[in-house]
Amino acid sequence: MLSFNRNQSIAVTWTTDTCRAVRLRVAGNACQVDACWHGEVGKDGASLAELVLNAAKAVGADDSSYIVAGGNGQGWGMADLQMPALKPEELSNALTFELRKQTPLSSDKLHWGYRLLPKKANGTTQPVRLFYVRTEHWNSWLKAANGLHHIDALLPPPVALDPVLEGASLIMPGGPGTPGRYEYAAGENGRVVIPRDETAPLKLSEALPADLCKLGPVNDLPPAVQLGFVPTIVLGLYGLTSCINQDQSTMVPLPDRFHARRNIPVKIAAACLGVYLLGLLIFVLAGNLSGHATQLRQ
Repeated sequence: MLSFNRNQSIAVTWTTDTCRAVRLRVAGNACQVDACWHGEVGKDGASLAELVLNAAKAVGADDSSYIVAGGNGQGWGMADLQMPALKPEELSNALTFELRKQTPLSSDKLHWGYRLLPKKANGTTQPVRLFYVRTEHWNSWLKAANGLHHIDALLPPPVALDPVLEGASLIMPGGPGTPGRYEYAAGENGRVVIPRDETAPLKLSEALPADLCKLGPVNDLPPAVQLGFVPTIVLGLYGLTSCINQDQSTMVPLPDRFHARRNIPVKIAAACLGVYLLGLLIFVLAGNLSGHATQLRQ
């Protein structure tokens, strides 16, 4: 069973001309989609950045929300690896070498990071998901996300799998440059990507495990539109887990302008309380010292 670390998350995904967003909420030991939205450039926003902003607003995003964003389509790749137990710096150096095996592009033309995946019982190696994206595509994702208040994570939806849907398979639609459908099957040493027939009828319950979460308003959409929400729901589930915090030190770093500024009033109040208590302590100590000095003079 997937362990949730927070009560709510928002996920926004996009292609070159479409955008989808969901708000997920934990309900007991499960979760459900509380709100969803989808739109197109030109119809629901003058630009992709405006479309992304409208999507976030439509599902109720604010400064306190945990927001996971995902650009999909071409320009990125991932590889599941079995690595020996290494210190963080040693692992980063080893993955730099592995990166050369995955793509002919030099590292100065890429942004890359990784996720530490759950270990198998009695496993002696560390499963690692290496993720890389071409610099020009990463910059285009950042440009599209400019309208958002903040982002807690930015990654392609398949990278967010495990422990989300650990041991299960799902089917996601491709994007520009990678049309079609792709099954992300659970293999012995990580995910195996299998192309699927795009013309074959496919229900949402066949693409996404039915017991994963209650789909709420997504069920009211046309079947073809429903399938487009699979990547968005995956990112929403990822946002509910503690992985989003653990992965921040190993994924591609985000510019400062995207860092969350949540709970600022609480932090200011706590700082003011700290200053007040310090002042009170100094006042009490000064009073005690003054009384002690008076006794000595007498």
